Amino acid sequence: MFAKSAFKALGRLLHFLKTTKVKDMTEESCERLQLLWEEQSQPSASALRSPEHLHHASASSFHYRTFDVLENEIKRRMRDVDAMESEVQMRKAVVAVAKKDLAKMEEHISGIDMDSELGFGPKDQKMA
Repeated sequence: MFAKSAFKALGRLLHFLKTTKVKDMTEESCERLQLLWEEQSQPSASALRSPEHLHHASASSFHYRTFDVLENEIKRRMRDVDAMESEVQMRKAVVAVAKKDLAKMEEHISGIDMDSELGFGPKDQKMA
């Protein structure tokens, strides 16, 4: 009877470790892992313990929060990059309009002959 219950406890723990992914580790799954480990670690099942597997799973569950924080930071930075790209596009549009205005002003100024006489009336009028 002891061996059967010990193997069942170990089987549940190993099944959990095999089927649960790091990204799936939440508070609930951490608690479930802890319960499975305690169940498997009963003194009657001490010969069947496998601490290296639990260490890996515990490290994974411990780092879940770190992973979650990093994932949120990546998402925030992606939003920042998107906002900056939108701002760059807007500023490029403003620069394009400014260049057109500048070209018009240069064209207007280039049409003025700076070496011509000032005169006192329209060019078509002649002195009588």
